[in-house]
Amino acid sequence: MSMLLPATRKHIVKRCSKLGHLASVCREFLLWECVASMCAFQSRGQGFYFIHDSCTANQMKERSNKIVVTIVEGETSTRQMELDLNDYLATGWHCSAHAIGPGGFVVSFPNPRAVAQICYVGRIILKTNGVVINVSKWSSAVGSKGVMEVAWVKISNAPLDKRSERNLAYVASLVGIPLEIDTATLHRPASARVKIGCRNIDVFLQLLNRFWVATFMTSILRWIGCW
Repeated sequence: MSMLLPATRKHIVKRCSKLGHLASVCREFLLWECVASMCAFQSRGQGFYFIHDSCTANQMKERSNKIVVTIVEGETSTRQMELDLNDYLATGWHCSAHAIGPGGFVVSFPNPRAVAQICYVGRIILKTNGVVINVSKWSSAVGSKGVMEVAWVKISNAPLDKRSERNLAYVASLVGIPLEIDTATLHRPASARVKIGCRNIDVFLQLLNRFWVATFMTSILRWIGCW
């Protein structure tokens, strides 16, 4: 005797208004959810916005094939820079250079091996016009106003029943961007250690000596100090 199974009901996920998955695992890209996190705004003059790097695998691969060229002596055009580096490679590859500021260029190379070879030399004299350049690997700091500095801090007097990685990360975000938590100290009565990123570690240490923050967990003021 055959049995008739009830038809499976199709549920629409309210978050994305689509079928085929559960709301708990919905990964649909929604523009209005891309909001930069505000970090360290409790420290006067040290606040900044943190944006996660969401580049694709192809973009990450392209980064590994780029170099940063800085002119030390002389002057040259973007086109002449491309021609000189083409001659340097001597592989038939046509370099693509883009100016990023006075005397600075980002140049695309054929592969990471070619990048490693020219960066090993570091300082090069272009044959055509005698211009002296420095070469380095591309990094996310290119064109930025500053580089994020890193420090380990300790969070003390946090209630033991509130000791979780998520809660401590929220507290650490008041003075920087939380990067890592020392899980070995998570339930230590004295304090827990958290690695944070900040704008200026020297200014940060001065502020930290007299800084009190009110956590979202309790109305009691919790002292944050540096190790």
